Amino acid sequence: MLAAADARELWQVYTSLQLRGSLLLHFGRHLHFVEVPATEIYRPDQGSLTALDLNTAYLKSVNNRNYLWLAARAGMFRKIHYLLDEEAFREKSAEAGVLGAEEFSVSDNGFPRVLSLRPVDGKEPPLVTIDGSWLEGHSPEETVALLKKLPVKPEIIILSASEDDPGRTAAARERIASLKGLLANAGL
Repeated sequence: MLAAADARELWQVYTSLQLRGSLLLHFGRHLHFVEVPATEIYRPDQGSLTALDLNTAYLKSVNNRNYLWLAARAGMFRKIHYLLDEEAFREKSAEAGVLGAEEFSVSDNGFPRVLSLRPVDGKEPPLVTIDGSWLEGHSPEETVALLKKLPVKPEIIILSASEDDPGRTAAARERIASLKGLLANAGL
């Protein structure tokens, strides 16, 4: 299990893992997929970019609203499966005009994402990120139970305290600390 205080630290965890084409299972209320204008990342007068330059440029732009969009652009993930709580799922499905479903797919410039009320059910071990927003409406115990029900043990679990999210409550911060201990004892 790894931990990050905010989106910048989470980005640094992702880059340190040297992720390429992973499946991400993201527990949370937010999609973190707001596009960053190309001019904020790169200007033609800068010359050619190496992969290291691009990661540095992305790090300058990363925040709580866009880190998964940047990670998708960087090729870290090939698919994101969002596990949303019921309220967030209803909001997102209404925005997409998909009512009555428990899961639906969206694609941004060909990048596949699934928004769901249930965890991924594939045969591949996912990388799991648990955002602090998830713990606004779910207990640490409930979260561990969901992780144990996955058909394949997660490759890595990363807890993001989302300290850069202005909506983060003190109760969620306490739940994050509790979840760390439960995950360590659960062998996940």
